[in-house]
Amino acid sequence: MEDKYSAKQRLKRKIIIFFVFISMFLLVSYGAMGIFSYLSSRGQDENYQTTYLFYPSDYEADIFEDQEYLGLNRYITVVNGPVSTAVVDNDYAAYGDVVVFLAEKYIASIIAGDAEAYNLCFSEEYYTENQPMDRFTMQQLYNISLIFQDEELKENGEAEYNTYAYRVEYMIHRNNGTFRRDMDSDSIRAQYLIISDREGELKIDRIVTP
Repeated sequence: MEDKYSAKQRLKRKIIIFFVFISMFLLVSYGAMGIFSYLSSRGQDENYQTTYLFYPSDYEADIFEDQEYLGLNRYITVVNGPVSTAVVDNDYAAYGDVVVFLAEKYIASIIAGDAEAYNLCFSEEYYTENQPMDRFTMQQLYNISLIFQDEELKENGEAEYNTYAYRVEYMIHRNNGTFRRDMDSDSIRAQYLIISDREGELKIDRIVTP
């Protein structure tokens, strides 16, 4: 009788241990799910926090009437290796055709808020994956740098063309988000531009924003 009673006790103890184990397993599982859910929502919150507060946009405003902006460094600095030069006389031709293109067409169109001129800076290849800009206000660009990265001669069938890689940096004073929504006011988020002359004139084929 004692052996039979002991066997029942052992079986009962095993059943209790089994249910305790199952309960602990479920608690741990739900706890893990809760943690992953929390981390996921936290990640979404952090991504949300990367959006910026933009200044009100005014398409009629003339940025050259803003004395605070006029007091900032609006010269373009050209960087090639260890040589860095602020172009204070607007003589961009001294630094090559690509610098002329970037300074007098690309950067100038952004500052002027000229979406039509801005869109003309890009090649057909660029527009296979991107849409033209609709419109944006004049942009208060300053601390502008055009940093040479690389140059390469390429072949397209029997034709040859040149490609140029530049890192472009600038700050936007009082950024209103009509042009760049991926950066805050008075901050820098560099872009890498691939420029080519495959269409017979310099055009931007690609922009990469890390």
